[in-house]
Amino acid sequence: SGEGVVIRISQGQKQAIDASILFTLLEELRNSGAEVIEINDVRVITSTYISNASDGLDCDGTILKDTFVIKAIGDSDNLQNAVNLAGGVGLEVKYGATVSVKSSQDVEITATRSAPQYTYAHVIEQ
Repeated sequence: SGEGVVIRISQGQKQAIDASILFTLLEELRNSGAEVIEINDVRVITSTYISNASDGLDCDGTILKDTFVIKAIGDSDNLQNAVNLAGGVGLEVKYGATVSVKSSQDVEITATRSAPQYTYAHVIEQ
């Protein structure tokens, strides 16, 4: 838990929220110093993927449905600016959806991930 933002995005009538929009938002948050990110109870890590699915968005094997809640821990001013950046995803989404960004000193992220199991990489003992 710590300082950060909570972003809520609800589908609009004009534009569907697709995987590319959410992925771009994640990248903007990361580039603005987000240390930990969660989307609808899915912990975002470096290998996280988001893809379009027939019944929502697939995020690392979990189907996300409308309304999307993104929590990010980091400098709240920087993170809020990342969402509201002129020409950025936040403004793009606002024209077709409902978007709210709230700063907080106590953003709590509870989702965890176990270490990924790689097929080709192995630990070498010294």
